[in-house]
Amino acid sequence: MKFINCFDLTENLSILTKPLAKKGDEELECLNFVRVFCCVMVIFGHSYFYMMKSPIQNLEAVQEWFDYRYFSFILSTDLYVDIFFWLAAFLASY
Repeated sequence: MKFINCFDLTENLSILTKPLAKKGDEELECLNFVRVFCCVMVIFGHSYFYMMKSPIQNLEAVQEWFDYRYFSFILSTDLYVDIFFWLAAFLASY
């Protein structure tokens, strides 16, 4: 049961968005959510762009992806990489 609770979305979101660590450290744990979200989006985006460099057999499916409303999140993966740079600079100055 403990293993299944690891995948509880509401519990994980509440843990990731806490402003301070449990032990009273000055670590900003709310930035963990930003880091995880950007990491997932960068992986999806790079997987998509890698796939687009290979021979495509079903162009209609690719056109359907472009028509999908939330596909712009995957196309903007270069901005998520910029968020990583911002996060590194922010934590270094913090």
